[in-house]
Amino acid sequence: MVHSHTLYLGLDVHKETTDVAYSSTGDGSIHFHGTIPTNVRSVNKLIKKFGSKASDLVVVYEAGPCGYWLQRHLVKYGVQCWVVAPALIPKAPSDKVKTDRRDAMALARLAQAGLIESIHIPDADDEAIRDLIRCREDAMIDLRQARQRLKSFLLRNGHPCSGRTNWSDAYKRHLADIHFLEPAKKLTFQHYIAITEERYQRLQHLERELQEVADKWRWYPLVQFLCALRGIRFLSAMTIVAELGDMRRFTNPRALMNFVGLTPSEHSSGQRQRQGGITKCGNTHARRILIEAA
Repeated sequence: MVHSHTLYLGLDVHKETTDVAYSSTGDGSIHFHGTIPTNVRSVNKLIKKFGSKASDLVVVYEAGPCGYWLQRHLVKYGVQCWVVAPALIPKAPSDKVKTDRRDAMALARLAQAGLIESIHIPDADDEAIRDLIRCREDAMIDLRQARQRLKSFLLRNGHPCSGRTNWSDAYKRHLADIHFLEPAKKLTFQHYIAITEERYQRLQHLERELQEVADKWRWYPLVQFLCALRGIRFLSAMTIVAELGDMRRFTNPRALMNFVGLTPSEHSSGQRQRQGGITKCGNTHARRILIEAA
């Protein structure tokens, strides 16, 4: 028998296990169901069990390193699923006890009370482009670290940088003129050079691949429009669009600025009004690009 009400399932999802809590079909109290393995088969059995107890089933879990595969799987089978940002979950200052069981029960209770809402879930293709862009960003960080290690090695051995810090052809010729007598230092220098060159080639390869897949992306016309703005080129525009997704979901410019953490912080009380720097609460990747472009 299917009851005519909404049943809320709170899931505390981890790599190997998931703790489950649910709202009661009678008085609406929250109960702990148990711990299940984090896999498709166990989730299907869970949905089959609780789906027969209510007319509507809402599954709630926190956004985290496990991604959105669970949400997409549930939506595929017609189950409503909310993914909640951990930073937006209300929590009492006196609550100092945190367990997986309590987290699952809190999600079910807050969802039933209407105190939490789902974040925007990117399309699978949009998420794939975003992953490639973040992979390129990681490669850029790896290259920067490799260059810094090479410079540190040269500085320790009496070959400091003489102003040629942009890794131009002239600087590469300067590196080719450096020689070491000790075999160990010679090998160290060669390995640092090889690592730096390999990471540079990897970065170039990623940028070419990003250009190839961008031509077939549904948001590529918007990327081209953004490139017309001063300070924004292809990589910046791709990062902004991939991180923000469908910008029509923002009702006004302030909502967009809140999402990237560019609104000023404020701590005012009574007659005193005090504003500080930007909140930095939001998407760090988009905020970094916007600041650099500005």
